[in-house]
Amino acid sequence: MGFITCPALKTFAQQQTGHRALNLTSKGYGISFGNSRSVNGIRFNAVDRDLGTVNGVNFTLWRAGDNPDGVINGLAFGLVAPNAYRINGLSFGFVGVSGGIIHGISSGIVGVGAYKSINDLAIGGIGVGSNDRINGVSIAGVGIGAGGDIKGISLAGVGIGSGGSITGLSAALVGIGASDAITGVTLAGLGFGTSGPVKGVSFAGLGAGGGGFTGLSLAGIGLGSSGPMTGISIAGVGIGASSFKGIQVGGVGLGSSGPIVGLTVAGVGAGGGSFEGLQ
Repeated sequence: MGFITCPALKTFAQQQTGHRALNLTSKGYGISFGNSRSVNGIRFNAVDRDLGTVNGVNFTLWRAGDNPDGVINGLAFGLVAPNAYRINGLSFGFVGVSGGIIHGISSGIVGVGAYKSINDLAIGGIGVGSNDRINGVSIAGVGIGAGGDIKGISLAGVGIGSGGSITGLSAALVGIGASDAITGVTLAGLGFGTSGPVKGVSFAGLGAGGGGFTGLSLAGIGLGSSGPMTGISIAGVGIGASSFKGIQVGGVGLGSSGPIVGLTVAGVGAGGGSFEGLQ
């Protein structure tokens, strides 16, 4: 390690192999040009590699290298894509933003991606994706996807998909899918489906399927459930479930292997294990 110092100004530092920088800093505060590991202030670099902690502004020109321990608190800006294990604050990349855990407002012309979680507000011109969770408000021109749960407000031009559950307001022009429960307000231009239960207000332009429905469920063509339907269920053509309780309306028909309780309306016919209420 070699460097030249003066009482208040460190003019050049080669902190360790691979960390060459011109640091106009005093006690770690100031401006850094190059691949300095950590700085409090403003840092300009071509390609971030082995980043430490930046408190302030981090500006990078090109796609980052590996930053397994990197933390940026403040503003992260990249002509291609800023990257760190943890980004807290405002982040923007002309291509995208990537990291492990992203908090704050993040936006990329192509997208925002994380291998652990995206939190707060994420906007991607094409997509927003996380290997694990998405929490907060997510907006994407094409799609939003998570390997785990999605919680908050999710708006996508084409579709939304989750390997876990979806909770909150979800809207997509084409479709929405989840491996677990869908809870809240769900709006799909064509359809949505889950192997888990659907709870809340849901609408599909064509059809929807789930492990059970509770609340208000509307579909242009059909609703199908492997479990019970409770609440108000309306479909332009037909509805099928293991049982019904509430108000169920099928333009052509509806059927159940179990009891149908409440108000039942079908244009052609309805079939069930038993009926109780008004048909």
